[in-house]
Amino acid sequence: MLEPRLLTDRLELRPVKAKDLAWYAQLRARDGLDASAAAARLRDAVEHWKRHGFGKFAIFLDEEPAGLITLNHAGGGLVGIAAKEVDLGWYVFPHLWGRGIAPEAAAAVVRWAHDAGIEALVVYIRQGNPASTRVAQKLGLGREPDGRARDGDAIEVYRPRSMPHYT
Repeated sequence: MLEPRLLTDRLELRPVKAKDLAWYAQLRARDGLDASAAAARLRDAVEHWKRHGFGKFAIFLDEEPAGLITLNHAGGGLVGIAAKEVDLGWYVFPHLWGRGIAPEAAAAVVRWAHDAGIEALVVYIRQGNPASTRVAQKLGLGREPDGRARDGDAIEVYRPRSMPHYT
């Protein structure tokens, strides 16, 4: 299978690779991951691509790492989200926030996912994250009843209303 390479007006996206560790670890340090945990997550992400044909996309702006768009099986333990659904998420380096990178990159990945036959997409956002809520709204996602994360925290749940018309 050919590795997907997605292009937007400003961005290039491709599957994450082992060589991305330095910037990947830096990006994920904001979530409390140390270098060892980040390396393990990146190895898992590379394997996820091999097993499932989808996963984390690295985002590049002017050939520099800008963040990630993630596609992962939601798995069990989430209230309001089926284990078989595919979770769409985004991480952008803070110095690039407010530049429209997350919605632009996520829209490209959603179009790719639809073309690849991945239609059970869901986005969940921890409450109190207005920037991610705005991204979901820009993508045209519809708000569903709130759910619960694995740790019991309340989450906002969003799903596409009609994938083929997603922009």
